[in-house]
Amino acid sequence: RYLSEAREAFAPYTQVTLPTHEVIQLTIDKTKMTRHAASIGVPVPKTLYASSFEEVEKATRALERWPLVLKYPVGYGAIGVRFCDSLPEMKRQYDDLMKRFGPHESPLIVQTFIQGPHYGTYFLCDHGKVLAYSQFKLLKSYPVDRGNTAKGVSIFEPEMKEIGETLLGSLTWHGVAGFGFSVEVLFCQV
Repeated sequence: RYLSEAREAFAPYTQVTLPTHEVIQLTIDKTKMTRHAASIGVPVPKTLYASSFEEVEKATRALERWPLVLKYPVGYGAIGVRFCDSLPEMKRQYDDLMKRFGPHESPLIVQTFIQGPHYGTYFLCDHGKVLAYSQFKLLKSYPVDRGNTAKGVSIFEPEMKEIGETLLGSLTWHGVAGFGFSVEVLFCQV
């Protein structure tokens, strides 16, 4: 984000391989990005949005399945992402997110948690055109509970590639991008 904001300062010296600043801003907001992905047919977990705890509570009743994931709208990776097994846990995590980050203009995300195996797909793009990609199945992470990839095995899953190409093409993405997938039925975690 910061490099994107200052790209003109670098222009006389080097090329900045990033999408536009507007696209960067869209992808940083998990709420906006999840809505965008769903609007172009990218499969996402069942998702509801909430601007207050009352709306979070209503969303948990509507989703009717535990565990659920509560996501603060802005953050990188797992920052601001909380896994909840009950409504009291959801309340504790909501309060913690509000204390740590405060209210945001975009609503929080309440999603079903996808139980299946986890995969990663990385792309190199030239203004939305995929030049190269790699995929892996997660075997071990550190920390063990939903951490960074510590061990994986290369795979080829055409549907994940197609989903990535669809999303990156819609954004006219320029540079490197990565997606995490959790699979029951194929869902993209954005």
